[in-house]
Amino acid sequence: MVVRVNNTVIKILHFKLKITGSFLTSINFQEEFFKQMSTMMTSMMSSFFSQLEWKSDVIAIQETHLNPGDKLKFVNYTTYRTDRLTHRGGRTALFIRNSIDHYPTPIASDSSENTTIAIILPNSQQITVYSNYRPPHGIISTDELKRIFNSNNKCTAVGDFNAKHSAWNLGRHNKDGNIISDYICNNNLILLSPPEPTHFPHSSNNPSTLDFGVLKNFSSVVQLP
Repeated sequence: MVVRVNNTVIKILHFKLKITGSFLTSINFQEEFFKQMSTMMTSMMSSFFSQLEWKSDVIAIQETHLNPGDKLKFVNYTTYRTDRLTHRGGRTALFIRNSIDHYPTPIASDSSENTTIAIILPNSQQITVYSNYRPPHGIISTDELKRIFNSNNKCTAVGDFNAKHSAWNLGRHNKDGNIISDYICNNNLILLSPPEPTHFPHSSNNPSTLDFGVLKNFSSVVQLP
């Protein structure tokens, strides 16, 4: 995704990491696997990013499954992470190019995991970037959405919302999808959804779109394939 503010262009890459598989059945094996996962992911993603012609300014990641002791860094990027302290699963991260002026802006949430930063533009305007993962339980509230979008700053929230609605997902709605869709419509926000499903359950042939972006106060947005 590319967002433009006056003459400033910010390139944001969003993707999700999710390690699943029937082979992860042994607790001991899982522990050994995850001990080495951060090193493996760093090598894998560093190689991936080095080959990208489209150089990202901000990288938003969900379901990192990292603990505080795991290392995950990229050259020329500053890392911000929100890790679980009790067990592996979920969680979020943001990587921002070192040359971009910014600061972290944590947002409290009862139902979602997030990592948030504010980018300071040359004209003193700010862009809030919010990397979101909402576990598939509980209900999101409009109060939580207000905390994300309550300022006059430009804002882009991307991630796995575990919410379904026909505005971005084929098939049936769920309550979270209705809440988010109503909030987008009632507050003149921009929905940015992928052209293909993002979730493919093992137990059925009903893929769904759970990952998307919501933007505020942007007039120029380009979605890349």
